[in-house]
Formats: sequence, C-alpha cells, structure tokens
Amino acid sequence: MRFSARQIGGAAEAARWREFDRRDVTLAEGTHVVEVPHVPKETGRFAFRAEVEPFSDEVVSQNNQAECETTVHDNVIRLLYVDYEPSWEWRFVKEVFHRDKLVGEKGFRTFLRSADPKVRQTNELFVPTLSPPRNEFFLHDVIILGDMPASALSPRFCQMTEEFVDKLGGGLVVVAGPRFGPGQLALTPLGDMLPVKVDPNLHLRDRPQPFLLRRTAEAAQYDFMQIDSPGAENDRAWANLAGLTWYQPVERLHSVATALAEHPTDKCVDGKTPQPLIAVRSYGRGEVVYLGFNEMWRLRRAQGERYYRQFWGQLIHRLASRHALGAGKRFVVRTDRPQYQANDQVLLTVEAYDENYKPLAESRLPGRKLSAELIVPPSGASDQPGRRALAVTQLREGVFEARFPVVMGGEYRARVHDPIAQEHVETTFRVASVSVERQRAVRNAALQQALADATGGKSYDLASAARLADEIRLVAKTETDVEVIPLWNTWFAFALVSALMLGEWLGRKWVNLP
Repeated sequence: MRFSARQIGGAAEAARWREFDRRDVTLAEGTHVVEVPHVPKETGRFAFRAEVEPFSDEVVSQNNQAECETTVHDNVIRLLYVDYEPSWEWRFVKEVFHRDKLVGEKGFRTFLRSADPKVRQTNELFVPTLSPPRNEFFLHDVIILGDMPASALSPRFCQMTEEFVDKLGGGLVVVAGPRFGPGQLALTPLGDMLPVKVDPNLHLRDRPQPFLLRRTAEAAQYDFMQIDSPGAENDRAWANLAGLTWYQPVERLHSVATALAEHPTDKCVDGKTPQPLIAVRSYGRGEVVYLGFNEMWRLRRAQGERYYRQFWGQLIHRLASRHALGAGKRFVVRTDRPQYQANDQVLLTVEAYDENYKPLAESRLPGRKLSAELIVPPSGASDQPGRRALAVTQLREGVFEARFPVVMGGEYRARVHDPIAQEHVETTFRVASVSVERQRAVRNAALQQALADATGGKSYDLASAARLADEIRLVAKTETDVEVIPLWNTWFAFALVSALMLGEWLGRKWVNLP
C-alpha cells in the first residue's frame, strides 16, 4: 500500500501528491487496520490518500484508492473554567489541560469568585472579570460553569454565554456543586439552556451508603462516555465512581435532552423517571452538558489520570470541534457539501461577525455585498487555474450566500474577503466529472468468455448480438406436479359413505326394524 498527502489550497509544490509511507499488507480477513503516523510540517487543509496496486486483469482500478481530508491548525482550544472556589474538580481539570497539547497553559483560563481581586488582575491563569469585552469573551471555545451563586452571574455574562452557545456553536459544561447547586441557575437566563429542569427548592441529597451511577443505553453513542474499551473494561473504569455519596437533584430531564447516566434508585418529581446525573442537549448550534456532581476526580482512583483525562479530554474536544476555534469563528466560509458532480449547484455560505462579534451588516460593505472569487481548475492547454468573481449577498443579518454552477471536474477554491481583518478566507471542494464506474467503460472480453464457458453458454458482443434471438434454442421440458388430496375429501368417499348409510336404511325397512 502507498500512502500520500498533499496540501489543499497551498503553493503549487505543496499541492502535489507526495508519498510519505509504503507498506506490505496481508489481508487475512475482511477488515484490516493499518496505522500510519504522519505529522505535517505546516498548517492548513490536507488530503490523504491510501492506494493498493491493481491486479493485472483488473479493469476498474479507481476503487483501489481512498481519500480523506483533515485540517491542521496551530490554534489552541480556549477553555474557561468558572467556579466559586478551587474545588478538587477544578484542581484536577486544570492539571489535565495544562498538559494537554491542544489546550496547554495558553488555552486554560479560570475565574474564581473567591480569589483575591489582585490575583485575578495579575496572574495570567485568571481572567479578571466574567464580563470582558465581546471580542475577548467570544475567543473561548468551551466554558465550564461550576458551583456558582446566581448573584455572581451578571446578566451580561449570561447573555453572552447564551449567544456563545446558540449562535457561535460554543460548548458549555455545567458542573453541580454541593454549596449552591444547579437550582441557582433557575434564577438566571442560563436555566433554559440546561439539559435538565432545575428547581431552586431542591437541595443536595446526601446518601449514607455510597452509590454507583448507572449509564444509559444512549451513553454508548458518546465518545466521552467510553473511557476504556467497550464492554467489561469500560464498566470497570466507571466503577471507580462507586464512592459517590451525594448529588444535586433536578425536577426532570429536559424534553430535548439525552440522559447518559442516572441515579440507580432515586426518581424525579414524577416518581417514575430516574434522576439524571449526566445529560446532554443541543442548544442552537452548540451543545450543553450537565454533571449532577463535581466528583469526577474519583475516576483517578488506582489509575491516575488515565480515565479522568479520557473523560474530560474527549468531552472538551467534542464541544470544541463543533465550530471554528478561537478567532476563526468570527468569519467562517463553507459549502453545503465537500464534493459535487458536474453541473451541480454549489451553495457558498459565509457567517460573518464584526470586531465585537456582532452580526456583520451589509450596510458596512462596499456595494452591500462581500467580494469573493472562485478559483477553477485548469482547462484545455492552459495549466493555470481560472478565476471568476462571485457576489456573496446577505441572506439575513450576519449570514451571506452565493449560488453558482460547476461544470468541469477538479478541485475548486472559493476565497472570500474578510473586510474586518482585511484578509482572505477560503474553502475548498471537489467536482467529479463522471462516476468511477463510467471513467473506464471497457468490456473485459476474456472474463465474459470465461463466464460463458463455465456456464455452458455463449458470449456475444455488439457485432454478434443480432444472432442472439435466432440462436436461442428452447428445449421442451416436462414438469411433474404432485398434489396430495386427503381421501375423505373426494367425491368417491362421499358417495361411498352416502351409499352405506342409504343401504342401512333400506335394509332396516326391508326387515321392518325400527
């Protein structure tokens, strides 16, 4: 097998396919997994290809290769952890993500309500306020909201958090603590975003006997709930939480939410539904996750950070991957599909915000539209790509669209000018001229004749197809069909029984018997 890579939208040299590995693979079963490590030296979009050598008699070889795309970036995931005081959960989450390559010390920031204001102003780990300017707040990718009183959550923070999740696709994790509880959020606009319905009158439930949460069937669909191999290994990993003695109850699960873990015995106010301990829901373009306790650190028992890092790492990466990272989500260019057929219509969408992350209005644009160009693949004798201007007009505030047809096969690039950053943002898509089956429509005459000989038939081509009707020889065949009829269900049996009964009657009359 050959493995190659190329950069999409890069320089001419980088855009060529380059082989980076070659392997001999023996197919011992239907599926064979081959891991090939490769680290690109630059950022950007890359395409990867895996190819196998075709057999000598193989006609269609285009299906001997597979391609995929990925994006390599140097942005860090920006994580904000908000809590009242430094709990154990806060301490261990901080340690995990300080060592995470995608977060690190640059990406992890926190706000502790109980911290000294001077520390929040001078220590780079802290953010000085929960209500910074919009262009700073919306740089975050995921927000973890711990055990906070309603009085510490300003209306501006709640409004920006709701907009961050709903409009920009950010991620929010709400971790219930023993001091204030999630009921405090019922008094804020954040209460409507939760996967659960909270009640300020419900308080912490403390159990004298430790319990183990029960994962639901839906948990298998979420990667952050798989902290070890599926099956018994995953069950043993979650058994580290068997020491839980308390949780924060809620009124019920939200109608559009999914419970991933529940209390083994306690019910909601309806007396039927189990109390949700871990739940998730989509909110607008983003996602919100709820934890009914702040003792996930118990996963570290006897295993160190293995399971704990797996849970939090996959959870944060899932929430961050739903949108462009950092400042990249201020101006996002995308197409409705990554690949098209010739003569299809392409829908280009631009989600644009200004420097304060407010929807970009067309009144601020020259000609009331975004300027863009489409770079089409080379055609004919020219080896230079063509360029075509595009007019991207406003669909609604902050969203711009353009539709255009594509004719030739190849790789296309759409570049849109960002009027705020004064730079171009582009996206790439491919157009297939014809399907793989039609790219090489060659008849395998040798294979066709071999099949005819093996089945006792004849092989025809376009020149001899006219003789087909005359050379068909129909052979008369006798078919035998056996039908089983019960004896009692025949006219003969009916007549015999009737005759016997009539004979008996006549005999009795003959001898004058009653």
